[in-house]
Amino acid sequence: FTTGAYKSETTWNESLTFGAAGGGGFSTIFRKPWYQRGVVPGKYRGEPDVSYNAAIDRGVLTYWDPTPSTTGDEGFYIFGGTSAGAPQWAGLTALAAQLRHRSLGLLNDSIYAAARNRKVQNFLFHDITTGNNAYTVTDDNGNPVRTIPGYAAKPGWDAATGFGTPKADRLVPFLAATN
Repeated sequence: FTTGAYKSETTWNESLTFGAAGGGGFSTIFRKPWYQRGVVPGKYRGEPDVSYNAAIDRGVLTYWDPTPSTTGDEGFYIFGGTSAGAPQWAGLTALAAQLRHRSLGLLNDSIYAAARNRKVQNFLFHDITTGNNAYTVTDDNGNPVRTIPGYAAKPGWDAATGFGTPKADRLVPFLAATN
């Protein structure tokens, strides 16, 4: 029986099944922005800031029609990764802007300021603490050939899931009130 209650999440990693996994890590070029100081380790920009469901298995079912004059590619597809997560974050941002009655500007200021307090972070985000974004390369038969190291999820900000996924009913009014 499904109630719709939140259970848990793990870092997106379908590298063996779909050849896809979450990104994340640290820049070797861009220094850490001011809002990441005291939260993200090291001297360079850490990614991601936040997460969203990116799984391809049980991903987002979407009707796609590339152009009105093209036929044959239109239909229902399952999307995952950034193609699923980014539009969902855009939707939350649009709801917060509508609630605020104006543009929100840079969200990172508010998100990082709030997340410095673990209680507030846990109020606004589902902290993902399991899994990793290591990528396993396979041969043509699906046999593992090598693994590209990634980052493990852990409590608080991490380079696999950022602060985690939004608790939309709490994050939307928070962003509207603080941006």
